[in-house]
Amino acid sequence: MKYGVTIDAKNTLTEWGLILLANVKAEAPTPRTKYIAVPEMDGALDLTEALTGRVSYNQRRVTFELYAPLEESAFENARSALAAYANGRRVKLWLPDDSEHYFYGRMSIGGRGSYHSGRIAMSMVADPWKYKNAVTTKTVSAAGNVILFSEGMPTVPTIKATKAGVTVTLGSVTHTLTVGDNIFTDMVLQEGDNTLVVANMSGKLTITYQEGRM
Repeated sequence: MKYGVTIDAKNTLTEWGLILLANVKAEAPTPRTKYIAVPEMDGALDLTEALTGRVSYNQRRVTFELYAPLEESAFENARSALAAYANGRRVKLWLPDDSEHYFYGRMSIGGRGSYHSGRIAMSMVADPWKYKNAVTTKTVSAAGNVILFSEGMPTVPTIKATKAGVTVTLGSVTHTLTVGDNIFTDMVLQEGDNTLVVANMSGKLTITYQEGRM
């Protein structure tokens, strides 16, 4: 079976005849750590989670090669078209082993190695999380507990209210909603089930958030 990769709206196989080779490498994102040595103390203080209460991550690199069994002129045309479309741009990238999530980052196209090789080296400096294709949406029309599942990436939901005065509680944090979009940076969904308590309900709430995973 031949596969391409999808870059934004175009698949490399169907658009340019470029086939994905097996040497795909998606590095794991490295955590941003912070240690402080203290005199007369063994080891060091680990302050990695001191500021936000969670671990944050660096960008990661995704590399792969495309191959085209084409005549030299046709191959160069395909390579030039791909470069014009994606080189240097921030794009979405789907690999065939996970069509439900995409990488997002800046794409680079390497120089050609030799004539008649038919290979194009590709790399991306990507965000640490892979994003779910569709934004998760939940509609609420009654007071009570609402379960908001998150795949893993910490995310702040947008809560759109049609009436003011509704209160929402997540953990120890409570806010009163106004009409329209409400975004509270201290309400962060963590991996797994998150319980949002809705009270003083009137009108309708539409809750949307972006899920992602490693």
